[in-house]
Amino acid sequence: MRIASPLEEWQLFSLLTIPQLAALLLQLARHVKLAAFRKHLRGPKKPAPQRRTDKRPPHVSTARLITQRKGLPLSP
Repeated sequence: MRIASPLEEWQLFSLLTIPQLAALLLQLARHVKLAAFRKHLRGPKKPAPQRRTDKRPPHVSTARLITQRKGLPLSP
């Protein structure tokens, strides 16, 4: 911060107690316009793509098919 402003301007803060400094910082923060620091407004969300329905039968694991062909019971 010494680069941004001279050391003399910071001497005021060194004279304050911690509660006084906290109260001063809160008072200053109340007057800050946050919109001035916003970089970019968020645009509207894009709609979710519609799910395609597949006409083919659903996927079945190879292990399940082999088990069924052997006539073994399916494990849970």
